[in-house]
Amino acid sequence: ADIPFEKSALFTSLEFTGRYVTYASADTWFPSWAADGSLLSTWTDGKVGDHGAASSCATLGCLSTTGFASALGDDPFHLNITGIGTFPASPSPYHGRYPSASLAFNGTWFYGTYMLDNENHQPGRRLAGTSAAGYCGNWCIQGPFVGFRTSVDRGRSW
Repeated sequence: ADIPFEKSALFTSLEFTGRYVTYASADTWFPSWAADGSLLSTWTDGKVGDHGAASSCATLGCLSTTGFASALGDDPFHLNITGIGTFPASPSPYHGRYPSASLAFNGTWFYGTYMLDNENHQPGRRLAGTSAAGYCGNWCIQGPFVGFRTSVDRGRSW
């Protein structure tokens, strides 16, 4: 199958230069431009500044945490990334709660999360005594979109 639109006359190829920069040890970033020109973003499963978050939650009653941060700068190789905080929330009856959307609009930051699960065990580990055949490996069950929490002060309160 081919792409459903005309090929570009301006861009004929794509090249990866190998240049990159690492700002934080976290994933699941969904940045959105705020009115002041900064980027506001979700993140999880890692650390940004002094803030740590983990979306996986294995025991009954535990809380998943998701983080939020801001980024300033015009040069992607010299951004100032600041961890703002984390937000604990229950993933129950699932075992994971992850960021899924981020939108800054008219002074309000909308932060969405969704649920994930595995077949009654921790992601990345199959149950003891079971065969690897048919094991999907990582978050095989897509849970629901939970909804948005909102902040009007850039994540200081939700």
